[in-house]
Amino acid sequence: MLDKPVIISGICERASKSQVCAESTLILELVCTGVEIQGLLPSLLNMTIEEYHTSNSLLYQKIIFDFGTDRKFSRWSTRIKKLGEKLGTYAFKCKIIFVTVHSEVTRGDLFAGKGESGEDVAMEVGEFMKCLFTSPLQNMVYGSTLFMLTCGPVVSFKQSLAVLKQSIAQLWPEYMVAFTAKDFLNMVIKIFIVLYGVKVLIEGHALENVIHDLLNVSLELWMHTDVLMVPQPLVPMGHISIHGVPEMWCHPSMGMIKAGPSSTKWLSPEDSSVHMPQVRL
Repeated sequence: MLDKPVIISGICERASKSQVCAESTLILELVCTGVEIQGLLPSLLNMTIEEYHTSNSLLYQKIIFDFGTDRKFSRWSTRIKKLGEKLGTYAFKCKIIFVTVHSEVTRGDLFAGKGESGEDVAMEVGEFMKCLFTSPLQNMVYGSTLFMLTCGPVVSFKQSLAVLKQSIAQLWPEYMVAFTAKDFLNMVIKIFIVLYGVKVLIEGHALENVIHDLLNVSLELWMHTDVLMVPQPLVPMGHISIHGVPEMWCHPSMGMIKAGPSSTKWLSPEDSSVHMPQVRL
């Protein structure tokens, strides 16, 4: 132990990764009417990063959607037009969009809202994405990170998965990350979302470089939900790149399933094979 502190003269420099990335950020939460939410992930993300921002550099917006009838869709289109005008006044460098929705258990169709008699109305995945991200909201999706939180299966069905890939190719988010489980629980990905805020939004790492680390420390997530990550398409429309990860998680009784080295696989809409981390119960 030194008898007295050491005095250092000169310039003290930090590594680039220790710097704070505080680019103007939008957190947009879209929730289907009737979905009961416990543990608001977008709000948690907002709380995680708000201390690094000024009031002018961070915007959190929550919207309940319901376009289960033609009349409701007309109102939704008008509402989105006004929202687009509002958000268009900002020059967001970073956009994070959350979509929380139920899915139909036999086909993977997504719920759009309520019908005339109050019944649940589900749409095929492609039509749902077109209606939800109707112009000008579709412009906000471009270059964003899109989190799909679905209570019920989406990627379990060949047809719905193929249409989802096509929709992502058309909307062009930088990343799409889907969490999907039969009885989805927001709380199991809290750790993932907080660390995403720290590693990606604050420290500035690319999501594809840290996704494996985020999944590794999200212990409850392993045993609950499937995870699908789709990076930005890098090839002509109709083809997208799927980045795999070295392991697929499963129940301890099944042991660890090795899926080979991380790779990039090019898929066409007709090819339903996807290399992704999964949780099998």
